[in-house]
Amino acid sequence: SLRVLLNDPEFAFEVSARWHRTLFDKEHAMAYSIKLPVFSDRISVEGKQWVSPLSPTTCRLHCRVALSVTRLPAIGSQVARGIEKGMKDAYALLPQRVDEFGLLLAAAASHGEANGEANGEANGEA
Repeated sequence: SLRVLLNDPEFAFEVSARWHRTLFDKEHAMAYSIKLPVFSDRISVEGKQWVSPLSPTTCRLHCRVALSVTRLPAIGSQVARGIEKGMKDAYALLPQRVDEFGLLLAAAASHGEANGEANGEANGEA
């Protein structure tokens, strides 16, 4: 990955994303772009994600990623492979992360956070 290549364990990037609040099909796909702190003029990562229902309680996540690495002689293909591996590793973790998020939502609901207490309403704030 770029962290190893740049010898920077604190390597961070900026993600910009747009999505529809209630529609999740291909026509309303979430679109995102990733801006790296280095080589941002030479490396671009953009993608789209959407879901298609399989049953009333399950869906399939579709992901499309466009990666471009230009003007990095000698290391361009290595950088591209590292980014691709990192993206694949992150996507492989999505089912686990979705399950964890569901558990967090359930825990919040059982503690009253889902009915407004978490956003200040319990303290008289509106």
